[in-house]
Amino acid sequence: MPMKTLHLIRHAKSSWEEPGLSDRERPLNPRGKRACITMASALSKLEQQGWRENIISSDARRAQDTASGISQALLEQRQGPLQWQVQEAIYTFDESCLLRWLKSQGEEHQQLTLIGHNPAFTYLINQLCDIALKNLPTCGYAQLLLNIDSWEALGPGCGELSELITPKGFKAKQAGH
Repeated sequence: MPMKTLHLIRHAKSSWEEPGLSDRERPLNPRGKRACITMASALSKLEQQGWRENIISSDARRAQDTASGISQALLEQRQGPLQWQVQEAIYTFDESCLLRWLKSQGEEHQQLTLIGHNPAFTYLINQLCDIALKNLPTCGYAQLLLNIDSWEALGPGCGELSELITPKGFKAKQAGH
């Protein structure tokens, strides 16, 4: 059976320093910006896995800043920049909204990469892979191999979590721990 692949990147750590900003307007904080650099290194090792195809970001500033931060770090590592689209529908904290959006995607894409938000991402991973992941950390990456031939067929237990990379975990691995 043909398989689809879903790549999820949770936005990096955002700033709360400006209380007057709406949730959509919050930028990344310094830790979040550093995490983008770390994750660019981690994700560059996954080039053959198609995560750079069909990238769709939430319209929240922190999600777009994450895409931009990873893209800039990849450029500095002498790799090509990312190309992404912005979709308002990805700005959700509800996995059922995300699932509905995913099911509506055309069949021309075998892989989709979403840059968005928790708890929607964690709950979606748990539902599709029938696991109990506690939390996809900020700037964390998850790759789900989906045993479906159409996005419309997405449902509980159809996936396998094949990669889970976090900034903290990647740094520890690089340090040899």
